[in-house]
Amino acid sequence: TPIPHTTVNQEEADKLAGMRKEFVYDPPQCGGLLSKSTHLGEGSQIQGITVHKPQQIVILAVETAAAVTDPPKNAGCDRVSFTVPGEVTGIAERIPGPTIPGVTTSGTRTHMDLTTPDGAKAVDETTFRAELSARVEIAVGGKTDPARLEDLLNKAVVAVRGH
Repeated sequence: TPIPHTTVNQEEADKLAGMRKEFVYDPPQCGGLLSKSTHLGEGSQIQGITVHKPQQIVILAVETAAAVTDPPKNAGCDRVSFTVPGEVTGIAERIPGPTIPGVTTSGTRTHMDLTTPDGAKAVDETTFRAELSARVEIAVGGKTDPARLEDLLNKAVVAVRGH
């Protein structure tokens, strides 16, 4: 399913990034570790694709109007727990991104235990990000083999660079 080229407002950016207002983070200052993209924010332009089967994968290119300065990697923010009481508990941790020449990469692995009407469900997700410039980032994430996501990120970087 295509994610059409559009400019997002803050609510849309938070939803795409996987952030929820109800999340409680521990440590509280580390909630940003969960974000699918460090470049998603009000006024960002996005375009991408979502694959639903056989496993969910999202590939998203994000461009901001102004340069993004990465938040400092605060001590203790390599791992954050999060919860929405009665709905979800989880842990997100920083992992190395794949090596792509000339590109800064990062990664996050997330494990969530969900309470659903059908019972408990565990979900594992990996996200890799490639920062092509201070304004452009590609994020690839999903509930599939991380090696496949790394390969897709490499291919997406090549496609966006145009070579």
